[in-house]
Amino acid sequence: MVTINEILKTYFNEFKKHYKVSNHVNNIIQSIINCRTEKMGHRILECEDCGYEEITYCSCRNRHCPLCQMYTKENWVHKRKKEIINTKYYHFVFTLPKELDIIAKMNEELIYNLMFKCVKETLMELTSDKKYLGAQTGAIIILHTWAQNLSYHPHLHLLVPAGGLDKTGKWLEIKGDYFIPAKVLSTKFKKKFMFFFGEEVKHNKLLYLPKKLEYLHNDLHLYNFKEDLKSKSWYVYLKEAYSGPEQVIEYLGRYTHRVAISNNRIKKVENEQITFSYRDSRDNNKIKEMTLDVFEFIRRYLFHILPKGFMKIRYIGILSNRNKSKKLFICQVATKAIDNKKLFIEITIEKILIKMTKGKIFICPACNGNRMRLVKVKRSDSS
Repeated sequence: MVTINEILKTYFNEFKKHYKVSNHVNNIIQSIINCRTEKMGHRILECEDCGYEEITYCSCRNRHCPLCQMYTKENWVHKRKKEIINTKYYHFVFTLPKELDIIAKMNEELIYNLMFKCVKETLMELTSDKKYLGAQTGAIIILHTWAQNLSYHPHLHLLVPAGGLDKTGKWLEIKGDYFIPAKVLSTKFKKKFMFFFGEEVKHNKLLYLPKKLEYLHNDLHLYNFKEDLKSKSWYVYLKEAYSGPEQVIEYLGRYTHRVAISNNRIKKVENEQITFSYRDSRDNNKIKEMTLDVFEFIRRYLFHILPKGFMKIRYIGILSNRNKSKKLFICQVATKAIDNKKLFIEITIEKILIKMTKGKIFICPACNGNRMRLVKVKRSDSS
Protein backbone atom coordinates (compact mmCIF):
# COMPACT_ATOMS: atom_id res chain seq x y z
CA MET A 1 0.00 0.00 0.00
CA VAL A 2 1.33 3.42 -0.97
CA THR A 3 1.25 5.84 1.98
CA ILE A 4 1.02 9.62 2.27
CA ASN A 5 4.39 9.51 4.02
CA GLU A 6 6.00 7.84 0.98
CA ILE A 7 4.41 10.28 -1.44
CA LEU A 8 5.75 13.23 0.53
CA LYS A 9 9.18 11.63 0.84
CA THR A 10 9.36 11.18 -2.93
CA TYR A 11 7.93 14.48 -4.15
CA PHE A 12 7.98 17.13 -1.41
CA ASN A 13 11.46 18.51 -2.04
CA GLU A 14 10.63 19.03 -5.71
CA PHE A 15 7.28 20.55 -4.72
CA LYS A 16 9.10 23.21 -2.66
CA LYS A 17 10.95 24.37 -5.77
CA HIS A 18 7.63 25.41 -7.31
CA TYR A 19 5.53 26.47 -4.29
CA LYS A 20 6.31 28.61 -1.26
CA VAL A 21 6.15 26.60 1.98
CA SER A 22 6.30 28.16 5.47
CA ASN A 23 8.74 26.90 8.09
CA HIS A 24 5.82 25.65 10.19
CA VAL A 25 4.44 23.53 7.34
CA ASN A 26 7.89 22.36 6.26
CA ASN A 27 8.72 21.14 9.77
CA ILE A 28 5.48 19.17 9.97
CA ILE A 29 6.01 17.54 6.58
CA GLN A 30 9.58 16.58 7.50
CA SER A 31 8.24 14.91 10.67
CA ILE A 32 5.68 12.99 8.62
CA ILE A 33 8.36 11.92 6.13
CA ASN A 34 10.59 10.68 8.96
CA CYS A 35 7.78 8.94 10.85
CA ARG A 36 8.65 5.36 11.82
CA THR A 37 12.16 5.61 10.38
CA GLU A 38 15.54 5.52 12.09
CA LYS A 39 15.50 9.33 12.20
CA MET A 40 12.78 9.21 14.87
CA GLY A 41 14.63 6.80 17.14
CA HIS A 42 13.77 3.20 17.97
CA ARG A 43 12.48 0.72 20.51
CA ILE A 44 13.96 -2.68 21.25
CA LEU A 45 11.57 -5.52 22.12
CA GLU A 46 12.92 -8.78 23.56
CA CYS A 47 11.20 -12.12 23.96
CA GLU A 48 11.06 -13.17 27.61
CA ASP A 49 11.51 -16.82 26.62
CA CYS A 50 13.85 -17.21 23.65
CA GLY A 51 15.65 -13.84 23.78
CA TYR A 52 14.71 -12.85 20.21
CA GLU A 53 15.11 -9.09 19.69
CA GLU A 54 13.12 -6.87 17.38
CA ILE A 55 13.67 -3.18 16.57
CA THR A 56 10.72 -0.92 15.81
CA TYR A 57 11.07 2.72 14.83
CA CYS A 58 9.32 5.49 16.74
CA SER A 59 6.47 7.54 15.30
CA CYS A 60 6.51 11.31 14.78
CA ARG A 61 3.35 11.78 16.89
CA ASN A 62 2.27 14.71 14.72
CA ARG A 63 -1.50 15.29 14.61
CA HIS A 64 -1.39 15.64 10.80
CA CYS A 65 0.33 12.30 10.22
CA PRO A 66 -1.89 9.43 8.92
CA LEU A 67 0.27 6.85 10.73
CA CYS A 68 0.07 8.43 14.18
CA GLN A 69 -3.62 8.92 14.89
CA MET A 70 -4.75 5.46 15.99
CA TYR A 71 -3.08 5.49 19.41
CA THR A 72 -3.97 9.15 20.03
CA LYS A 73 -7.58 8.44 19.15
CA GLU A 74 -7.85 5.35 21.38
CA ASN A 75 -6.28 7.19 24.32
CA TRP A 76 -8.60 10.17 23.82
CA VAL A 77 -11.67 7.95 23.54
CA HIS A 78 -10.77 6.22 26.80
CA LYS A 79 -10.49 9.55 28.63
CA ARG A 80 -13.84 10.75 27.29
CA LYS A 81 -15.59 7.63 28.60
CA LYS A 82 -15.27 9.07 32.09
CA GLU A 83 -17.10 12.23 30.95
CA ILE A 84 -20.06 10.65 29.16
CA ILE A 85 -23.65 11.39 30.09
CA ASN A 86 -26.04 8.47 29.83
CA THR A 87 -28.38 9.92 27.23
CA LYS A 88 -28.65 9.99 23.47
CA TYR A 89 -26.49 12.49 21.63
CA TYR A 90 -26.99 14.62 18.53
CA HIS A 91 -24.41 15.18 15.82
CA PHE A 92 -24.41 18.69 14.28
CA VAL A 93 -22.27 20.05 11.44
CA PHE A 94 -21.88 23.81 10.86
CA THR A 95 -20.31 25.09 7.64
CA LEU A 96 -19.42 28.42 6.05
CA PRO A 97 -20.54 29.41 2.53
CA LYS A 98 -17.93 28.94 -0.21
CA GLU A 99 -17.62 32.71 -0.65
CA LEU A 100 -15.76 32.90 2.67
CA ASP A 101 -13.28 30.10 1.91
CA ILE A 102 -10.54 32.31 0.48
CA ILE A 103 -10.78 34.72 3.42
CA ALA A 104 -10.73 31.82 5.88
CA LYS A 105 -7.65 30.28 4.25
CA MET A 106 -5.77 33.59 4.41
CA ASN A 107 -6.82 34.22 8.04
CA GLU A 108 -7.10 30.70 9.41
CA GLU A 109 -6.71 31.22 13.14
CA LEU A 110 -9.01 34.24 13.27
CA ILE A 111 -11.80 32.69 11.17
CA TYR A 112 -11.62 29.29 12.88
CA ASN A 113 -11.83 30.94 16.31
CA LEU A 114 -14.77 32.98 15.05
CA MET A 115 -16.53 29.80 13.96
CA PHE A 116 -16.04 28.23 17.40
CA LYS A 117 -17.27 31.40 19.13
CA CYS A 118 -20.42 31.74 16.99
CA VAL A 119 -21.32 28.05 17.18
CA LYS A 120 -20.92 28.08 20.96
CA GLU A 121 -23.10 31.17 21.40
CA THR A 122 -25.70 29.83 18.96
CA LEU A 123 -26.06 26.50 20.76
CA MET A 124 -25.97 27.85 24.30
CA GLU A 125 -28.48 30.65 23.65
CA LEU A 126 -30.99 28.43 21.84
CA THR A 127 -30.84 25.55 24.33
CA SER A 128 -31.34 27.97 27.22
CA ASP A 129 -34.66 28.96 25.59
CA LYS A 130 -37.54 26.98 27.13
CA LYS A 131 -38.97 26.56 23.64
CA TYR A 132 -36.16 24.10 22.89
CA LEU A 133 -34.77 22.90 26.23
CA GLY A 134 -34.60 25.60 28.90
CA ALA A 135 -31.30 24.37 30.30
CA GLN A 136 -27.55 24.62 29.91
CA THR A 137 -26.25 21.86 27.72
CA GLY A 138 -22.75 21.25 26.39
CA ALA A 139 -20.87 19.97 23.38
CA ILE A 140 -17.62 18.57 22.10
CA ILE A 141 -16.64 20.56 18.97
CA ILE A 142 -14.15 19.36 16.36
CA LEU A 143 -12.77 21.38 13.45
CA HIS A 144 -12.30 19.75 10.06
CA THR A 145 -11.07 21.74 7.06
CA TRP A 146 -11.50 19.31 4.19
CA ALA A 147 -14.01 17.77 1.86
CA GLN A 148 -13.57 14.18 0.69
CA ASN A 149 -11.84 15.35 -2.51
CA LEU A 150 -9.23 17.22 -0.39
CA SER A 151 -10.64 20.62 -1.32
CA TYR A 152 -10.78 23.34 1.33
CA HIS A 153 -14.02 23.11 3.31
CA PRO A 154 -13.85 24.38 6.92
CA HIS A 155 -16.65 23.05 9.13
CA LEU A 156 -17.34 22.10 12.74
CA HIS A 157 -18.65 18.78 14.05
CA LEU A 158 -20.53 18.90 17.35
CA LEU A 159 -21.64 16.08 19.63
CA VAL A 160 -24.42 17.42 21.88
CA PRO A 161 -26.15 15.51 24.71
CA ALA A 162 -29.94 15.47 24.59
CA GLY A 163 -30.38 17.42 27.80
CA GLY A 164 -28.85 19.81 30.31
CA LEU A 165 -29.12 21.46 33.71
CA ASP A 166 -31.77 24.07 34.43
CA LYS A 167 -31.19 27.05 36.73
CA THR A 168 -32.04 24.95 39.80
CA GLY A 169 -29.46 22.32 38.89
CA LYS A 170 -32.06 19.77 37.75
CA TRP A 171 -31.36 17.54 34.75
CA LEU A 172 -33.80 18.13 31.87
CA GLU A 173 -33.89 15.71 28.97
CA ILE A 174 -35.25 16.23 25.48
CA LYS A 175 -38.29 14.07 24.92
CA GLY A 176 -38.62 12.19 21.67
CA ASP A 177 -36.36 12.83 18.68
CA TYR A 178 -37.07 16.53 18.37
CA PHE A 179 -34.33 19.09 18.89
CA ILE A 180 -33.60 22.58 17.53
CA PRO A 181 -34.52 22.77 13.82
CA ALA A 182 -31.57 23.08 11.45
CA LYS A 183 -32.99 26.27 9.93
CA VAL A 184 -33.15 27.96 13.35
CA LEU A 185 -29.55 26.98 14.11
CA SER A 186 -28.40 28.09 10.67
CA THR A 187 -30.12 31.48 10.85
CA LYS A 188 -28.74 32.34 14.27
CA PHE A 189 -25.23 31.14 13.41
CA LYS A 190 -25.30 33.17 10.19
CA LYS A 191 -26.33 36.38 11.95
CA LYS A 192 -23.70 35.99 14.64
CA PHE A 193 -20.92 35.17 12.25
CA MET A 194 -21.65 38.05 9.88
CA PHE A 195 -21.83 40.52 12.78
CA PHE A 196 -18.49 39.49 14.26
CA PHE A 197 -16.91 39.15 10.81
CA GLY A 198 -17.97 42.72 10.01
CA GLU A 199 -16.40 43.92 13.25
CA GLU A 200 -13.13 42.19 12.41
CA VAL A 201 -13.02 43.88 8.98
CA LYS A 202 -13.95 47.32 10.37
CA HIS A 203 -11.19 47.16 12.99
CA ASN A 204 -8.63 45.78 10.52
CA LYS A 205 -8.13 42.57 12.49
CA LEU A 206 -8.08 40.41 9.37
CA LEU A 207 -4.45 39.87 8.47
CA TYR A 208 -5.12 39.53 4.76
CA LEU A 209 -7.83 40.17 2.21
CA PRO A 210 -7.40 38.97 -1.37
CA LYS A 211 -7.05 41.83 -3.83
CA LYS A 212 -10.45 41.16 -5.32
CA LEU A 213 -12.02 41.67 -1.86
CA GLU A 214 -10.03 44.67 -0.65
CA TYR A 215 -13.07 46.80 -1.41
CA LEU A 216 -14.61 45.39 1.79
CA HIS A 217 -12.74 48.03 3.76
CA ASN A 218 -15.37 50.40 2.44
CA ASP A 219 -18.38 50.35 4.83
CA LEU A 220 -20.97 50.33 2.05
CA HIS A 221 -19.29 47.50 0.15
CA LEU A 222 -18.89 45.53 3.38
CA TYR A 223 -22.60 45.97 4.10
CA ASN A 224 -23.56 44.76 0.61
CA PHE A 225 -21.19 41.79 0.89
CA LYS A 226 -22.73 40.75 4.20
CA GLU A 227 -26.27 41.17 2.87
CA ASP A 228 -25.42 38.98 -0.10
CA LEU A 229 -24.07 36.25 2.21
CA LYS A 230 -27.11 36.50 4.45
CA SER A 231 -29.32 35.70 1.47
CA LYS A 232 -27.50 32.41 0.92
CA SER A 233 -28.21 29.14 2.68
CA TRP A 234 -25.67 28.30 5.41
CA TYR A 235 -25.60 24.54 5.66
CA VAL A 236 -26.26 23.04 9.10
CA TYR A 237 -26.66 19.28 9.38
CA LEU A 238 -28.39 17.47 12.25
CA LYS A 239 -28.21 13.78 12.96
CA GLU A 240 -29.01 11.77 16.06
CA ALA A 241 -25.97 9.78 17.09
CA TYR A 242 -26.04 6.38 18.74
CA SER A 243 -27.79 5.95 22.06
CA GLY A 244 -25.82 4.39 24.89
CA PRO A 245 -22.61 5.84 26.33
CA GLU A 246 -20.04 3.47 24.85
CA GLN A 247 -21.53 3.65 21.36
CA VAL A 248 -21.57 7.45 21.51
CA ILE A 249 -17.89 7.66 22.37
CA GLU A 250 -16.89 5.23 19.62
CA TYR A 251 -19.03 7.26 17.21
CA LEU A 252 -17.25 10.46 18.21
CA GLY A 253 -13.87 8.77 17.85
CA ARG A 254 -14.50 8.55 14.12
CA TYR A 255 -14.25 12.32 13.83
CA THR A 256 -11.77 13.55 16.43
CA HIS A 257 -8.43 12.43 15.06
CA ARG A 258 -9.04 12.16 11.35
CA VAL A 259 -6.56 13.70 8.96
CA ALA A 260 -7.42 15.09 5.54
CA ILE A 261 -6.96 11.72 3.84
CA SER A 262 -6.11 8.25 5.13
CA ASN A 263 -3.64 5.90 3.50
CA ASN A 264 -6.28 3.31 2.64
CA ARG A 265 -7.90 5.79 0.23
CA ILE A 266 -4.77 5.98 -1.96
CA LYS A 267 -5.39 3.61 -4.88
CA LYS A 268 -2.32 4.10 -7.06
CA VAL A 269 0.58 6.40 -7.89
CA GLU A 270 1.89 6.31 -11.43
CA ASN A 271 3.21 8.77 -14.00
CA GLU A 272 3.38 11.43 -11.27
CA GLN A 273 -0.37 11.21 -10.75
CA ILE A 274 -2.21 10.04 -7.66
CA THR A 275 -5.56 8.30 -7.72
CA PHE A 276 -7.62 8.18 -4.53
CA SER A 277 -11.17 7.30 -3.54
CA TYR A 278 -13.69 9.78 -2.17
CA ARG A 279 -17.34 9.91 -1.22
CA ASP A 280 -19.39 12.25 -3.42
CA SER A 281 -21.95 13.92 -1.13
CA ARG A 282 -23.60 15.51 -4.17
CA ASP A 283 -24.34 12.12 -5.69
CA ASN A 284 -25.93 10.10 -2.87
CA ASN A 285 -22.52 9.54 -1.21
CA LYS A 286 -21.35 7.26 -3.99
CA ILE A 287 -17.72 6.13 -3.75
CA LYS A 288 -15.76 7.48 -6.70
CA GLU A 289 -12.13 7.92 -7.69
CA MET A 290 -10.24 11.11 -8.46
CA THR A 291 -6.84 11.50 -10.09
CA LEU A 292 -4.66 14.54 -9.41
CA ASP A 293 -1.22 15.64 -10.48
CA VAL A 294 1.15 14.87 -7.60
CA PHE A 295 1.87 18.57 -6.96
CA GLU A 296 -1.84 19.38 -6.85
CA PHE A 297 -2.37 16.48 -4.45
CA ILE A 298 0.35 17.78 -2.11
CA ARG A 299 -0.95 21.35 -2.43
CA ARG A 300 -4.40 20.23 -1.33
CA TYR A 301 -2.94 18.14 1.49
CA LEU A 302 -1.08 21.18 2.83
CA PHE A 303 -4.33 23.18 2.88
CA HIS A 304 -5.30 21.24 5.98
CA ILE A 305 -2.28 21.77 8.21
CA LEU A 306 -3.54 23.82 11.14
CA PRO A 307 -1.83 26.88 12.65
CA LYS A 308 0.80 26.10 15.26
CA GLY A 309 -0.75 25.29 18.64
CA PHE A 310 -4.33 25.67 17.40
CA MET A 311 -6.86 23.67 19.46
CA LYS A 312 -9.08 21.79 17.02
CA ILE A 313 -11.10 19.98 19.73
CA ARG A 314 -12.96 22.13 22.28
CA TYR A 315 -15.48 21.57 25.05
CA ILE A 316 -18.28 23.94 26.00
CA GLY A 317 -21.08 24.26 28.56
CA ILE A 318 -21.47 21.39 30.99
CA LEU A 319 -18.65 19.56 29.19
CA SER A 320 -16.13 22.41 29.56
CA ASN A 321 -13.12 21.94 31.83
CA ARG A 322 -14.39 24.32 34.50
CA ASN A 323 -17.71 22.45 34.74
CA LYS A 324 -16.43 18.86 34.72
CA SER A 325 -15.90 18.59 38.45
CA LYS A 326 -19.38 19.76 39.42
CA LYS A 327 -22.04 20.17 36.73
CA LEU A 328 -20.93 17.19 34.66
CA PHE A 329 -20.94 15.01 37.77
CA ILE A 330 -24.53 16.08 38.54
CA CYS A 331 -25.54 15.12 35.00
CA GLN A 332 -23.82 11.74 35.30
CA VAL A 333 -25.56 10.99 38.59
CA ALA A 334 -28.95 12.06 37.21
CA THR A 335 -28.57 9.85 34.13
CA LYS A 336 -26.99 6.97 36.09
CA ALA A 337 -23.83 7.10 33.97
CA ILE A 338 -21.66 6.48 37.03
CA ASP A 339 -23.41 3.12 37.50
CA ASN A 340 -21.73 1.92 34.29
CA LYS A 341 -18.47 0.54 35.68
CA LYS A 342 -17.03 -0.07 32.20
CA LEU A 343 -16.72 3.68 31.67
CA PHE A 344 -14.47 4.19 34.69
CA ILE A 345 -11.99 1.33 34.26
CA GLU A 346 -8.39 2.57 34.04
CA ILE A 347 -6.54 1.39 30.95
CA THR A 348 -2.78 1.22 30.48
CA ILE A 349 -0.77 2.17 27.40
CA GLU A 350 -0.05 -1.53 26.97
CA LYS A 351 -3.75 -2.40 26.85
CA ILE A 352 -4.39 0.34 24.29
CA LEU A 353 -1.61 -1.05 22.08
CA ILE A 354 -2.97 -4.59 22.47
CA LYS A 355 -6.42 -3.38 21.40
CA MET A 356 -5.00 -1.54 18.38
CA THR A 357 -2.95 -4.50 17.16
CA LYS A 358 -5.35 -7.21 18.28
CA GLY A 359 -2.68 -8.54 20.63
CA LYS A 360 0.05 -8.94 18.01
CA ILE A 361 2.40 -6.23 19.25
CA PHE A 362 3.79 -8.31 22.13
CA ILE A 363 3.82 -11.71 20.43
CA CYS A 364 7.24 -13.15 19.57
CA PRO A 365 7.43 -14.21 15.90
CA ALA A 366 10.32 -16.58 16.63
CA CYS A 367 8.88 -18.92 19.27
CA ASN A 368 5.18 -19.44 18.67
CA GLY A 369 3.72 -16.45 20.46
CA ASN A 370 5.66 -16.04 23.70
CA ARG A 371 5.63 -12.55 25.19
CA MET A 372 7.86 -9.69 23.98
CA ARG A 373 8.86 -7.01 26.49
CA LEU A 374 10.15 -3.50 25.94
CA VAL A 375 13.81 -3.25 27.01
CA LYS A 376 14.95 0.05 25.52
CA VAL A 377 13.59 3.25 23.93
CA LYS A 378 15.85 5.76 22.17
CA ARG A 379 14.06 8.68 20.55
CA SER A 380 15.83 11.23 18.38
CA ASP A 381 16.34 14.76 19.65
CA SER A 382 13.95 16.12 17.01
CA SER A 383 11.07 13.71 17.70
